[in-house]
Amino acid sequence: MQFESHVTVKAPIATVWAFFQDIPGLVGLVPGCKDAEALSDRQYKVHVSQRVGPFKVGLPAEVTIEELVEPERMTVVIAGTDRRVGFSLKQTLSVRFLQEGDQETAIAMVTDVSIFGKLASLGSAAMNRKAAEIMKEFEMGLRKALEPSDGAA
Repeated sequence: MQFESHVTVKAPIATVWAFFQDIPGLVGLVPGCKDAEALSDRQYKVHVSQRVGPFKVGLPAEVTIEELVEPERMTVVIAGTDRRVGFSLKQTLSVRFLQEGDQETAIAMVTDVSIFGKLASLGSAAMNRKAAEIMKEFEMGLRKALEPSDGAA
């Protein structure tokens, strides 16, 4: 399955790029992801918990940064397995950054997700709903983290 998301934030590209390089901080914005631990400068271990339909999954996953082209794009691969539920996931996230004016950056994200096991039996409609929910929360988190608050001077 492939999902696309586009968000423009009120922050210069250098700020956005730096934020996306902080993988533990970035992981904290993804609903259900936590405990990012660096294994190397381009590889992390995280824990993912989600409820999808009747299933509650919890899996350790590895996050690997496969491509970094500053400040234009990055590619990240996330892979993990929940043996208890009989589910595995492989996700490739490609992110492109484009400066728009002095203080805005467009972020285009394309995610390819492969799901195996019992969760795959839910079908694409359920998975699309869950993916849209996660992406919406992630986008709101990005804006909150990167944009100045209304009370900023």
